[in-house]
Amino acid sequence: MLASPSMDNRKLLTLTLISSLVIQSASAFVVMVSDLGGSDIPDFLNANFTNITEVRQGNFADLSASASQDALNGTGTFAGGGAADLVIIGRDLSSSAYSGAGPSEYNALSIPVALFTSYIARPSRFGWHGNNAGENFSTIDDETTLTSAGTTFFGLPAGDVNWHESDGNDFNGSGESTDVGTGDILATIGGGGGTTAEILAAHWDVGDAPARQDIADPAGSSSFTFPGERLLFNLDNDGGDTFASLTSDGESALITGLSNIGGLTPVPEPSTAVFLLLPLSLVLLRRRR
Repeated sequence: MLASPSMDNRKLLTLTLISSLVIQSASAFVVMVSDLGGSDIPDFLNANFTNITEVRQGNFADLSASASQDALNGTGTFAGGGAADLVIIGRDLSSSAYSGAGPSEYNALSIPVALFTSYIARPSRFGWHGNNAGENFSTIDDETTLTSAGTTFFGLPAGDVNWHESDGNDFNGSGESTDVGTGDILATIGGGGGTTAEILAAHWDVGDAPARQDIADPAGSSSFTFPGERLLFNLDNDGGDTFASLTSDGESALITGLSNIGGLTPVPEPSTAVFLLLPLSLVLLRRRR
């Protein structure tokens, strides 16, 4: 007859089951990242979300190129993992590469798209907001202000929050304009030292129109609306590190924003994980008795 598991083995089994429940998720999720940087965006995604099965990173500025289409549709080099569920355009890039025909192709995507810089959202690129990217300014002691739409979107109380702190480099590339079409400005930054408050984050739901419809529309019309959700969350790319300027609160806000538009499952907070796993622990205790 087989011996009963020892107490240590039971503890190990319990921990293994708990870890499995926390880490695994029911649905697969593929993220396509257009960025010239290193692995910081894939590392951030894999560390903060539980249901990502693949991150496809590369220079996908030309969405019509075969490599971009393969990353988008899960073909060629990326065969086997399925089509992308979310597109992220990072902060480490050349914005001029996203001019021309590329913007309309990205804007026509029915899956969610997130931008990490207004250099791509501005009128001469994607047309999401109505003016060019903002000036450089320091984020030291410069709080982020949530709008009423932002408090709802991020699930935070109204007021100022500290999402960015730069250690020497000036924050740059936020959106100067207050015009985002029928979308919502979620948060602004700046407003001190002679600068005006600029767009830090904005959101467009399905059916919302960007500020410059004629630029955003594949057909060049003035009645274009987004077929998928869009999120702008400006980051300050300090020294090639996409997330260098983010505080812990800023990082949490970005995680919430990406989760809200894309179906990503955030890693549970420790207290939440314990609460969710309490029933399993009670079952295992009953079995031991």
